[in-house]
Amino acid sequence: MKYLVIARPGPMPPPVELVRQAQDWLQANLDDGTFEVCYAFPQGGGFSVGENDSTEQLMEQLMEYPLSPFVEYEIEPLVEMNGAFERFIPFVEKMSAQFAGQASP
Repeated sequence: MKYLVIARPGPMPPPVELVRQAQDWLQANLDDGTFEVCYAFPQGGGFSVGENDSTEQLMEQLMEYPLSPFVEYEIEPLVEMNGAFERFIPFVEKMSAQFAGQASP
C-alpha cells in the first residue's frame, strides 16, 4: 500500500549528527525506490510517498528514521487516482439515484 508520510518538527531540536544521518537515510530510501518522492517544507519538516506491504512495516520504517524521536508524523494511505474514481463514480450514481427516489412523491 502507498502512504503519504508527513513529518513535522517537534519542540526539541535534534543533534546535528542525527540531521546528517537523516539526510543520508532519506537519500538511501529514494535511491533504492522505497520512497517515490521526498520533499522538505520551508518552515521545517517534510513529506515522503512510499510503498509498504503493511502498516507494521511502515511503523518499523518510521522507527528507523534517525529523527523519529524529534518529529510528529501524519500518515495518510493513498489510493491510485483512477482506481479511486472507479470506486467513487458508482457510489455517487447510487447516492444520486437514492436522492432522486426520495424526491419522488
